[in-house]
Amino acid sequence: MTHFQRYRALAPIALTACAVVANAELHYHVTEIGGLPGADHSYISAINNLNHVVGTSYAPGTSRGFMWREDWGVLEVHLYHADSSVATDINDNDAVVGFMSENGFEQGFTTHYGGWWFNEGIGGVSGGHTQGINNLNQSVGGTGWAEDVRATGWLLGSPGFGLPNYGPQEPSVAFRINDSGESVGWARLAGLTRATWFRNNNTVFDLHGMLPGGTTSSIAKDINNLGWVVGHFQDGNSHSYGFVFNQELGMQVIDYGTVGLNLNAINNSGMAVGRSNGSEALIWTQNTGLINMNSLIDPNDGWDLVNAIDINDNGWITGHGVHNGVYTTFVARPDSVPEPASLSIIAIGLGTLVARRRR
Repeated sequence: MTHFQRYRALAPIALTACAVVANAELHYHVTEIGGLPGADHSYISAINNLNHVVGTSYAPGTSRGFMWREDWGVLEVHLYHADSSVATDINDNDAVVGFMSENGFEQGFTTHYGGWWFNEGIGGVSGGHTQGINNLNQSVGGTGWAEDVRATGWLLGSPGFGLPNYGPQEPSVAFRINDSGESVGWARLAGLTRATWFRNNNTVFDLHGMLPGGTTSSIAKDINNLGWVVGHFQDGNSHSYGFVFNQELGMQVIDYGTVGLNLNAINNSGMAVGRSNGSEALIWTQNTGLINMNSLIDPNDGWDLVNAIDINDNGWITGHGVHNGVYTTFVARPDSVPEPASLSIIAIGLGTLVARRRR
């Protein structure tokens, strides 16, 4: 039994929306988030189902993680004694993960309304970064950096443990984890960076091997509670494509023609978001294919949406855009939560949540 299986959440039986209303019925209202005072620029990382957003503001020599709420605005994710911090993900408990630096010492963290914990690396070593967290407060990321990085998992307050890998010396990182303890990211094998699913049964699933021949590198960016994975890959001509994988439909290559694209995130209704290499924020659904988000907003509002970073189950999308000529961050809310035009019924598991430690 693996670490994550001890607190395993069984995904409920669900009806997943494999098709969403036509884009003519979708419309978004865009709000500027900005960042913390004194920042040169800010970047968005994630949005939870409470519609709370996390990101990071940058100024010369430092960075500071923040949370945005509609009722509060932008507030710093405060970490005592930290010289700098980066916020990477937020769950539905408002627990935030990321990594921080203190006197040149870098460490992953988890924080929740004033309480915070260091996420020690594999075997308690220092150095590393926490990238994703699920609703059971299980988190993933990496221990070490560059060629020495290893995909790592954490249970709140416990030292990190290594996730399964292709080999003990191969670098790897996990970016996101779902509520069943399944995580995705990348791992190196035979010199190639490969999109990888780190299973909670202590095995790896090579998503890269299901991509077209000639693929030179690939990364898995997100996994939802139904086991749908999104990411992107490059061919030998450095052209980029998105992909969507699930065990029912297999691997789907998402092509945006000569422009290329990346997919960043997917919600539990099967709506994915990303960006084109031509700086267009994109939405993808099984039914509509790719939609330029700029076609779904008021053209008189002064927005050019360039990168959709994350989407929650309410259909809220957060990312980066240009507002009246200034590059900034945004949250876009649908006028109404999209209703599926047709449904594919997928039985995923038991309708219970096991959060009790198994002995």
